[in-house]
Amino acid sequence: MYRNIYLKRLKIAEYLMLFILTTFPFLNLYATPIKSVGISDLLLLIMLIYYIVVAFRERMFITSIFKYRFLIICLIVVNYSIVMYFTDGYMYKSILLRTLRFIIYMSVGLFFQITPERRKIVRKIINISCILATLILVLENIIFKLFGVYILGFIPGIPLIPEEAIREQVENIYMMGGRPFSIFSEPSAYGMYVGLGLALEMFASDEKDKFFLRWFLTAGLILSGSTTGLASVIIIYLVVFIKRLLNHNMKFQKNDCLFVATLLPLVIYVLLSSSSVQSMIARIADGNSSYDRIEGFKIFGNTNYSFVEILFGHGMNDNIEEFFMSSYPRLYYYWGVFGIIMVGLLLLWLYKKVDRKSKVVIWFILFLNIATGWSWGQFNLVSYALLVPMVTGNENENEKMEVDLQSE
Repeated sequence: MYRNIYLKRLKIAEYLMLFILTTFPFLNLYATPIKSVGISDLLLLIMLIYYIVVAFRERMFITSIFKYRFLIICLIVVNYSIVMYFTDGYMYKSILLRTLRFIIYMSVGLFFQITPERRKIVRKIINISCILATLILVLENIIFKLFGVYILGFIPGIPLIPEEAIREQVENIYMMGGRPFSIFSEPSAYGMYVGLGLALEMFASDEKDKFFLRWFLTAGLILSGSTTGLASVIIIYLVVFIKRLLNHNMKFQKNDCLFVATLLPLVIYVLLSSSSVQSMIARIADGNSSYDRIEGFKIFGNTNYSFVEILFGHGMNDNIEEFFMSSYPRLYYYWGVFGIIMVGLLLLWLYKKVDRKSKVVIWFILFLNIATGWSWGQFNLVSYALLVPMVTGNENENEKMEVDLQSE
């Protein structure tokens, strides 16, 4: 009887953990009494402690995922130690806090394994989140266009962590003519999350009859006015076109014609809408959009870095360069050549292990990293929840682990 109660609690904890991982990018905007710690951060830490206890109790350290995650954490600690040895003391606290948070995120893979069943739950949560976010974005657009009032998509009464940043975003909405960000902190975050949801539906889903879901997410990305969202749509459908071309399947079906015919008016509206066009032009002209995101790559040619900084980076430092750095420049800035080699080898290993559909998802995430900080924030946890179960051989290990647990 006690064992049954324990297994039920374990199941509840499993659902809660999957919910935290997949909703992290927007739930962590809500503050807790602890400074700079969001709701998702706090819940994740509590659940991680719980699963550490479970892992030691059930001796679950058996998967290859545990081994490579543990190795990466060890390498991060080594890199941190080297950087600290050559860094001025005033930077210790800043680098330590960011490094500890990143290690906590990475530690999820040590004590919480993603099984095929859990993968299905992850996909459902992402779909529901994308639909909810897009519904709110559409409502925000309609209300703003009709009444000139912007309605925030956040839960009323709960304080947000980046209050000033959110306030600035709202001011920009009124100045630029409307760029809603739904339940996220900015339009690009909506573009990343929903763009990933669309990519999963297009390339990694076994269900072919989700016409409305794909249409709805595509419409939301176009309507968002986010450079990231629009680029995601272009890349996704360009890949679809190339796949059809290579497979000699260029014959348009009824759904294809309906898809294009219903989205075309929306595309024309976004292109001709003076507010949307002016907003996009203004962001590019001010260096706050496409150019600004690519500008960070110039650090690869920086000749002012010391030999140690080139090899091992500056550590995960808050005092970053004055311009925005996306994931790839940030990798070099944080961990140097050492980090590039470490992450490169990890990606090669992962790419060889995953199935064909999953490779497309990896390419999409790699594309997002060009102009965003996907891999250095909460989105990293979404990647873990999606890609780990796709690793060939890991599914069998995890299934065996669960069977052993339930049979005791």
